[in-house]
Parts: sequence; structure tokens; C-alpha cells
Amino acid sequence: DAVPASDREIMKLLLYSLAFSDAHAAQLTRWLGRPADEITIAASDNAADVVAGSEAWRDTFIQALEERGFKVLRIDLRHWLDHQTGLREALAAGDVLWLGGGNTYYLRWLLKATGADDLIVERVRAGTIYAGWSAGAMVAGPTLRHIEAMETQEGVPALVLDGLGLTEHMVVPHTAEVPHTAEVPHTAELLHSVVKLVRISTVFVSGL
Repeated sequence: DAVPASDREIMKLLLYSLAFSDAHAAQLTRWLGRPADEITIAASDNAADVVAGSEAWRDTFIQALEERGFKVLRIDLRHWLDHQTGLREALAAGDVLWLGGGNTYYLRWLLKATGADDLIVERVRAGTIYAGWSAGAMVAGPTLRHIEAMETQEGVPALVLDGLGLTEHMVVPHTAEVPHTAEVPHTAELLHSVVKLVRISTVFVSGL
């Protein structure tokens, strides 16, 4: 279901394109009012599961959080494909829920297949911060329609084309990053007629 406007106004979303920066870390500590070493990030990098060669880079994005002092609780959502026992508790352990980049279609399918999508929306509506880069940023929006120029369906068991609806904006990442520069304008043009568009290479924050 769409998130009511009154709930959107209090939700805090840190959506960015690629690298986690000192500015991003500062935003999280400012929102939570305590230092990084007192903040737990429940992090899933499952979007990279079906991306060839991801083993060469996926850990570096988790390390970027740890290097800035955050406590990171890694969550592999595949453990909950057959049951939800313990998933709510795992997500509730995070002051921040973080979804990494990779294949947007696969990530959205996995969130749906495990029931993590509803639990994440519930947590964020209640005040937990949502952070995501690339695929993790895109699934936060209202739809995944019209992104086929930027994404592949290879390795995706089923398409789920509705987003989490945490924001009425559709984030289009990698606006200035090779090799995506050719696909971004086409994707943005398709999306422009159906949703409010935010093109990002760094960060989009709501809920200040």
C-alpha cells in the first residue's frame, strides 16, 4: 500500500548512488543523536547475489560503514526464503536498515519472497532510518517500471514491479558514472511521465 503523506513526512531516507561518504555518516549520526560506535546498521548486500564478479567489490561497501565506526549486522535475506522466524527481530536490531547495490529486480523479488519488504516499511514508518545505494535506493521508490535499460532480468526468479513506496520520488542513480551514462537519460525520460524524478550521483535525503 502507498505510504500516507503524513507518514512520509517523518520518515528518514538516505539514498545515494555509490560510495558511502563522511557526509553520509554525519547525516546518520545527526539524525540519531549519537556517535557512530553507538549505532547499529542492519545491512543486506543481497542485491549483489546475482551480479557476476560481485565478490570483488561487495565487501568494500560494508567495510565503508565499519571504517566510519558503525556497528554492522550483516543480514543475508536468503536465510528467510522458507520461513520468517527471526527476520523481524534481525531487522529490529538495526537503528538503520541498509540495502546495497546490485540487481534491482532481484533485490525487489527477494524482499517480497521473504516478507522483508513489509517488515522494512513497517520499521521505517515507525522511525527507523532507511539507507540504500543504487539498487537499494531504487527499490525505495514507488515503481520499478521503465528501468529495463539500466537493469537485467537475468537470474531473477520473478518480476515485482512495485517499489517499497517509502518516497513518491523515483531515484535514478549513476547519473555521472560510467558505464551508466548512456542508459540514465533514457530511463529518466520513461519515468518522468509517471513519477517525480530524482537523478542522483551522490545523495538524496528526506525527513530532515
